[in-house]
Amino acid sequence: MQLIQQAFHEEESKKSREERLATIRKHALLASQACIQQGITSFQDAGSSIEEIQLLKSLCDSAILQTRMWVMLYEDPDKIASQISLLPVAHNAAKNFCALAVKAYVDGALGSYGAWMLDDYEDKPEHFGQNTMSLEDLDKIAGLCIARDLQLCTHGIGDRANREILNVFEQHFLKHGPSDYRWRIEHAQHLDPDDIPRFKRLGVIASMQAVHCTSDAPFVEKDWGAEGAPWSLCLEITHRFRSKFSQRHRLSGRIRKSF
Repeated sequence: MQLIQQAFHEEESKKSREERLATIRKHALLASQACIQQGITSFQDAGSSIEEIQLLKSLCDSAILQTRMWVMLYEDPDKIASQISLLPVAHNAAKNFCALAVKAYVDGALGSYGAWMLDDYEDKPEHFGQNTMSLEDLDKIAGLCIARDLQLCTHGIGDRANREILNVFEQHFLKHGPSDYRWRIEHAQHLDPDDIPRFKRLGVIASMQAVHCTSDAPFVEKDWGAEGAPWSLCLEITHRFRSKFSQRHRLSGRIRKSF
């Protein structure tokens, strides 16, 4: 992923600012039009640069963009540290745009053996997945978010990823005192049973997507084994999930649409 991102950024750096903004504008308008055609009137963008955020806001301010936008800042950790002072971007006058959150990634996807696990993969011994952002960087970003009252939304699929994210969140909550931080773990897809109560205790939102119940189900038992499969939120509609997780825990369910 880093190689792909590096190649992309190198190519983008060859363009002038005007060319980059024109491309972003074109893509945003096409995406908004596709959303409206499908009856989708609001959109969460889970990761934009400051340049993209500023352009999207201007399009919403001028009513050119027809969808409501809730946007997260996503950059590499060094850029986040230098750009986060430009956030938060509160709701504009039309209340159709805001940027109040930061996105981070701690592991990868399940199908590519990227989910960071406590135990090795059933069908790939000695492989535990990928830790895509150092916990030191996540800790720094968490501190910056606390200081600016921003929501931190961190990608975590594997049980090791979820545990480490909860550990970082808990350290900051203890340090800064109780508040309605509304920090989220995106996907929260596979959890060790001992970590499930921590979501409720810390007030962390499990931002899961029901579509993964079907899209990732073929990988669950193959990668994690029959013993670990019941604790996957791929199976969030099962009785075990409902009885163990949904009792007063904060859940955020989102729908993903491909056009």
